[in-house]
Amino acid sequence: MKNKIIDFFKGFGVGISNLIPGFSGGTAAVILGVYDRFVTMFGDLFSNFKQTFKQCWAFLIGMVIGVIVGILAISELIGLFPVQTAFFITGLVIASYPGVIKLIKESGKINIISIICFVIFASIIVILPFLNKNVDNETFYWYVPLILFALGALCAAAMVVPGLSGALILMIFGYFFFVMAHIKSLIIELVKFTFNGYWISLLCIGAFGIGIIIGLVAISKFLKKALEKWPVVVYMSILGILVASPFAVFWLIYTNEDYIDKISSTGALGYIIASIMFIVGIVLVYVIPTVLSKKNQKEEENIE
Repeated sequence: MKNKIIDFFKGFGVGISNLIPGFSGGTAAVILGVYDRFVTMFGDLFSNFKQTFKQCWAFLIGMVIGVIVGILAISELIGLFPVQTAFFITGLVIASYPGVIKLIKESGKINIISIICFVIFASIIVILPFLNKNVDNETFYWYVPLILFALGALCAAAMVVPGLSGALILMIFGYFFFVMAHIKSLIIELVKFTFNGYWISLLCIGAFGIGIIIGLVAISKFLKKALEKWPVVVYMSILGILVASPFAVFWLIYTNEDYIDKISSTGALGYIIASIMFIVGIVLVYVIPTVLSKKNQKEEENIE
C-alpha cells in the first residue's frame, strides 16, 4: 500500500505539471525517476490493459487529480501573477537540464544526427510562438472539436516528451484559455448541477480528451522503441526543447494582451519576488531531488 501512495503522488506531480507552460509530464517523470515506466505504461495500456491498469491504477488516479487541480490553479496564477509565474516556470525548466544531460552521457556518444535534432527541435519551439493567435473563449464553430482533437494528440505527445508541456502547445496555437475556460465550466457546472452551455463544453473537451488518449498510446509506443534504438537522439531532441522553452514561455506571456497592464505595472519588488520564484523552481526540481538522492545512496552504502 505504501508503494501505491507513492505512485499516487508521483502521478499527481506528473498530472499537474502538464498544465504548466514550458514544463511537462515527461519532465516531471524524469525528475521523479519514473520516465521509462511512464512511457511503457501508456504504450501498453490498450494492448495489455488489465495487467497495466493493475500495476499503475494509483499513478493514473494521481495524474487525473493532478490535472484537475492544475486546471483550477495554474491558469489563475498566470492571470494574477504573469511575471512571477514566468520566472518560476523558467526555474523549473532550467533545473531539469542536468538530468537530461546525465541521461545523454549514460546513453552513448553525441553524433551529428543528434546535434541536428537538437537544433531542429529548439528552432521549432522558438519559431512556433510567433505564429500564435489567441482564440476568443466564447468562439465556437463546427470545426473547433476537430481542431481540439488534433491539439489533444499533440498535447499527449507533449505529456510524454520532457520539456514540452500540453499547456505550451495550447498557448502556441492560441487555445490555452479556450480549453481552460471550457474545462473549468464543466467542473463548476457539475458541482453546481447547472448545465447552461454544458453540452458545448462537453463536446469540445470530449474531442480534446479523445485526442489525448489516442496520442498518448501512439506516441508512447513510438518513444519506447526510439529510446531502445536511438536514446542519444531522443534525449538530445528533448534537450533542444528544454533549452528553447524559456524563450517560448516569456514570449507567450509577455505578448499576451490580457497581461500587458499587470506586466507593465510590475515594479522592483515584483521582479525581486520573481527572482525568488525562479530560485524556488530550481530548488524544487534540482536541489531537493539531488539532496534526497545522495541521502538515499549514503543510507544504502551504510546498509551494505
